[in-house]
Amino acid sequence: MEPYLAESYEVSDDGLTYTFHLREGVKFHDGTDFTAADVKYTFEFYSDVETGSTLANNFKGMSSVEAPDDYTIVITMSQPNAAFLVNAATTLIVSSAHHAAVGEEGYRTDPIGTGPFKLVEWVPAEYTLLEANEEYFFGRPKVDFLREEIIPEPSVRAIAMETGDVHYSAWPLLVEDSIRLRDSGEGFKVFETPASSVKHFPLNNEHPVLADKNVRQAMMYGLDRQRIIDDLWNGAATVATSNLSPASAFYNPDVKQYPYDPDMAVQLLEEAGWMMGEDGVRVKDGVRCAFICATIIGDQARRPIAEFAQQQFQDLGIEMELQETAGASDGMRQGELN
Repeated sequence: MEPYLAESYEVSDDGLTYTFHLREGVKFHDGTDFTAADVKYTFEFYSDVETGSTLANNFKGMSSVEAPDDYTIVITMSQPNAAFLVNAATTLIVSSAHHAAVGEEGYRTDPIGTGPFKLVEWVPAEYTLLEANEEYFFGRPKVDFLREEIIPEPSVRAIAMETGDVHYSAWPLLVEDSIRLRDSGEGFKVFETPASSVKHFPLNNEHPVLADKNVRQAMMYGLDRQRIIDDLWNGAATVATSNLSPASAFYNPDVKQYPYDPDMAVQLLEEAGWMMGEDGVRVKDGVRCAFICATIIGDQARRPIAEFAQQQFQDLGIEMELQETAGASDGMRQGELN
């Protein structure tokens, strides 16, 4: 954990009190001071489920946020939360005055932060233009302007890098494109390292089908993840055994394993009362074993995985409809996606 907006912090022995000492002299992009009031406002707003925040779970167990002075934040937890420190450190702090004036939607289109670049122009689905922040507390960036082009297709991003039209990709390229660039002789270097993320299907456990843990376990047994790695990722991955990567300090290799076993998947479904219907989809108490899975428009990396899973689930009698969307968060919040 490196100092940034907070220069130091302490955690009580019982893990219930976090005290952050904030950096003085930091300015927001509009010239106003960054203070503890902004941190308090940010944490209270995004921890409140009534605001519709998708970050509320990041603050699980937080019972109060206090600002005893302009540069100290004291957070009290109702129960220990090992993930809280990382979640707190990666939450972007908003200008409380500006956010209160324009609201969450207004802040998305007119954000004011403390970082090295300030927003100049944003054209949705096209590009974002940023300029150097002259008052950045770590010193002015060496780059005057930064233009981020929206190129949804990884293969097109790779070509743009190859031709010199863009200089970096904020989102990962496809494995095959990374290998091609590495072998192109054009000076590209590809580094292989354990990733901290895990490719996964987040599920709505309140859905009438997905609420049944037997269905969820059957999906685990019925999905050949090693084949996904071999056929779709050129072998550049390992099978996940939990929601944590082996690169994580909290990874536990001894958790329950779910090897590919479609026979076990079928057994679990039938023992739970999910019987095959005439249309090839299992039914229990009049409920079809069916749900909707979101795929992001233009996502060439994850769409093939979803299509592969769709076919394997279909073989089990589980219907997973794929629905393209510009972004999955809103659909999941509104219950339209599962």
